[in-house]
Amino acid sequence: MPARNLAMVLAVGALLGRIGPFGTFADLTTAERFAYWLGLTTALWVQVAVVLYALRPRVRHQPLWMQAGLAALLGAVPTTFEVAWAEALLRLGGVLTPLSMLKTYGDVCLIALALAIPLEYLRGHVLWPERTGAGPADVVPEPEQAPVAGAMAGPCRFLERVPAKLRGTLLAVQAEDHYLRVHTDLGSDLILCRFGDALAELEGTPGLRVHRSWWVAGPAVVRAEREGDRTVLVLSNGLRVPVSRSYGLAVRDAGWVGE
Repeated sequence: MPARNLAMVLAVGALLGRIGPFGTFADLTTAERFAYWLGLTTALWVQVAVVLYALRPRVRHQPLWMQAGLAALLGAVPTTFEVAWAEALLRLGGVLTPLSMLKTYGDVCLIALALAIPLEYLRGHVLWPERTGAGPADVVPEPEQAPVAGAMAGPCRFLERVPAKLRGTLLAVQAEDHYLRVHTDLGSDLILCRFGDALAELEGTPGLRVHRSWWVAGPAVVRAEREGDRTVLVLSNGLRVPVSRSYGLAVRDAGWVGE
């Protein structure tokens, strides 16, 4: 768990310890209340983070809020039993029943969702650590002027990241949430890499960044088509790649799109 996320989780736990929701303010001493909320909030977030890490390869195409929400609902399950244990230890409540456990699970889910979704958005869009795998913040902001296609300067360092089974002709690189999808004439696969790092390693390779999350090799472009008000590049493997307005001029200057 990144240190900044942990600090935010502890801050939330401290806030809950201060206000004492769900009757904890009246039933527990100050020390017990802070220990209760700091401990359970931290445990909850760790469990949600573990679930999210396990789920991410399967749900990476879903919206970020859905990924975090699903992880929160699943991560709340073990925390529900931890809360029941803490309740029995500190407050000596009544006998546990399926109904009481279901109510506890609902309360835990509320906290889990309130933690997971905002923290995941912050981690993905604002606080993403610089040396982790690709995330939404790794998509480099679109520059006012896009680079133009150049001649090959030497061996492409980026190809060293590509699985051996796909080391054919590089066609395109696509940012997908925390991964990059590499397209070659032998197929496509996901790798863990920042899009910004990939662009740096592709410098000198004949190709262009044509979109916020796409780089395309020049020789792979078969033709350009219009889809409504946008341009789409059709590659040699049939892949259709959108061209954003920020990169339209560079694409035209490269001769991939007619005037």
